[in-house]
Amino acid sequence: SMAQGFSISRGTRMAREHKVQAVDELADTLSRSVIAIVTENKGISANSVTQLRRQLREAGVEYRVIKNTMMIFAADKAKKPGIKPMLDGPTAMAFGFKSEVTPAKVLADFIRTSGAGLKIKGALLGNRILNAREVAFLTTLPSREILLADLLGKMKFPMAATVFVLGSPLRGLVGVLQARGRQLESQQPAS
Repeated sequence: SMAQGFSISRGTRMAREHKVQAVDELADTLSRSVIAIVTENKGISANSVTQLRRQLREAGVEYRVIKNTMMIFAADKAKKPGIKPMLDGPTAMAFGFKSEVTPAKVLADFIRTSGAGLKIKGALLGNRILNAREVAFLTTLPSREILLADLLGKMKFPMAATVFVLGSPLRGLVGVLQARGRQLESQQPAS
């Protein structure tokens, strides 16, 4: 009976270690992503999820069904607690590692064309929390390559003018994207 007691406690310890590992891994994924979009996948078929996952993977985006409690721990560990209020109900997340815009576009196209019961709840862009409306705004933006060539290549007037014209809460979002554009530009090898 002592051996039995040992195996039970070992089992729970292993389960606990497994959970810690899963949380660490989620925290790492969250830290590495340039955008993490939270979706509610109520009543979406396994078939649809597979299809969506494939489309996202082709775009370099990881799509995962998430245990909210694990993600809440991971968000704290990654020092991105702002995402926690979105984590309720059946949740799946799209993690984009290269482009902020592409994951939002692929998700929006999928929702429009598939009629699957998928809803975008919001996203984490860097350390900024976006609501569903701001994520929708992202889908109207050109990809980073076009954005760089266009904004940074052809611009004859200061960015401030554009931001001033845009106004509204989206001004902050544009600022975030511009900072990211400058960061990307500084990473580009000199042509």
